[in-house]
Amino acid sequence: MKIFNITNSRISNCRLFSVFRRKSVAQNLAADTFERRAKLPEIFQEIKFKSAEKIYKTKFTPSDNDYGKFTYKSFVLDKKTDTPVEIFFQPKIMSGNIEEYYIFEPETMDVLGMCKLEFDETKDLMEIAYMLSRGKDKYSGIGTRIYQLAFELKNMRNIKNIQIVSEPKAYFFHEKAGFKPIKCIETIDSEKYHNIISSFSRDYGISEKNLKKLIITQDKGDEILWDKYSSYVNILKYLKSHADEKTLNSSNLFVVMEPNVSAIEDWEKLAQKHPIFLGKEFPQKL
Repeated sequence: MKIFNITNSRISNCRLFSVFRRKSVAQNLAADTFERRAKLPEIFQEIKFKSAEKIYKTKFTPSDNDYGKFTYKSFVLDKKTDTPVEIFFQPKIMSGNIEEYYIFEPETMDVLGMCKLEFDETKDLMEIAYMLSRGKDKYSGIGTRIYQLAFELKNMRNIKNIQIVSEPKAYFFHEKAGFKPIKCIETIDSEKYHNIISSFSRDYGISEKNLKKLIITQDKGDEILWDKYSSYVNILKYLKSHADEKTLNSSNLFVVMEPNVSAIEDWEKLAQKHPIFLGKEFPQKL
């Protein structure tokens, strides 16, 4: 009986060890798989739009439809099905230092979006002066395509800098596109500093104590160095967390933004995969 019990005990222990070992191996494999997935590079470094990732992964072959001279085919995604829907870009104004591009839905000829670009040769600068997305309830990726168009034009024109003047309500959208506030340091005196604190407190309902924490300054004797746009961003983030949407959207905190280096690489990567202009006849000034 003792031998039998010992044998059964050994058999049970062996079986138990085998079960634990199988679990251990499975857990290690799962951990290794998770670690490998975690180490896989993301498609984009700075772009945080889900639509941009989906567009990058989507296969698309343009139709043979002729939408007229100087029209450029691309696609967005149907929000319900995530399937590609053909669109086309067309320049409407190309004179002087201003250009406008519109996005059309071919079947209905509805305008899905547009952008206005301004060029300053003295500063080697292209500014996205205005952008609009009208079809975002039906399609995803309209804003993505507008940004891509701007970056493609920047490269094709050999323009060094690209900027956008962000409305308060659009700041976080541009941030997802990889834009950041430009450095803007203004020299002010103590009187102007206190006026800024007082007016912001009155306009946005933020206590002066909190504003002094949000506004970035550096004392330089009789002068104060004010980091203007970084301060604006701090206030916008505070309003987003503590105030209603109306207060945020009605503020006068316009922020001049520029893309991160990694964001430029991201937009170029998307353009290489699904180009709008590249390799096609380029529109001339009208």
